[in-house]
Amino acid sequence: MKKIFIPMKKLIIVLVTLFVIPLFLSCKEDEDEITYYNTYIDGYITDYNTGEPVKDIIFDIHYGYTNAWGGGSEYLPNAYRTDKNGYYKIPIAKTIGGDNTTSIQITPRETEDYGFQPTSFSIKGENLGEKSKRINITPISYGYLKVTLPIQDGVFLFGAPTSFEAPSKEQRLIKIDTIENGKIFLYTVAAVEGKIRHLINNGTQGPEYTFIVNMPKDTVTIDLSE
Repeated sequence: MKKIFIPMKKLIIVLVTLFVIPLFLSCKEDEDEITYYNTYIDGYITDYNTGEPVKDIIFDIHYGYTNAWGGGSEYLPNAYRTDKNGYYKIPIAKTIGGDNTTSIQITPRETEDYGFQPTSFSIKGENLGEKSKRINITPISYGYLKVTLPIQDGVFLFGAPTSFEAPSKEQRLIKIDTIENGKIFLYTVAAVEGKIRHLINNGTQGPEYTFIVNMPKDTVTIDLSE
C-alpha cells in the first residue's frame, strides 16, 4: 500500500487551525455571555380606563456596563413581553461578557392603542442587585376630540401628563374639514380629562375649556363656532 505523507508545513497549519478556531468561538461566547442577579423588575400592565390587562407588549432593554476601557452599552431588542395577564418580568443583568453592569433602560414599544415612555435605573443606586422592584403600568389609550371653529380661529391643546407608570397616547391632528363659515378639527387625544384654549383670530387667547374622554375610542365634541 502506498503511504501518503503530509508535508510538515501543512500539518502545522492544520494543527494551529484546529486549536485556534475553538479558542475563537469560546472567546466569542464569553463576549456574549450575560449573568444575572436573582432580582428583577416586574409588574402588570393594565388599561387606565378599563383595568383590562394589556398583553403582548414588547420590551427592549439597554444595559450600561463598565470595563477597563471605560464602558459601553448592550442592546437587547425584543427581550421580554407581557403575558395574557399583562404581567412582565425583567431579570437584572450582573455582567455582560465579564463586564459589570451599571444601569438598565426599559423601553416598552408603542402599539396601535398605547404609547409608552422609557425609563432608566442605576443598578447600584436602586440597589437592584439585592432587591427586586415592582412597577405596575397603567397606559392611557386614546379617544377623539372634534372641535368646530370659525374659519379664522384655532385651538391650543394641553398635553396630558405622562410617565413610565402612566403613559398616554400622543395627541395628533388627524383631519380638518371645511364647512360653511367654519372648520372642524379632529384630534386623537388621551382618554382622560383634557383642556383646550380657544385662539381667536389665529392668535388672541380666548377662553379655556375642559373636556373628558371617559373611555377609549369615545368622541367628545366642542362647538366654538358661535
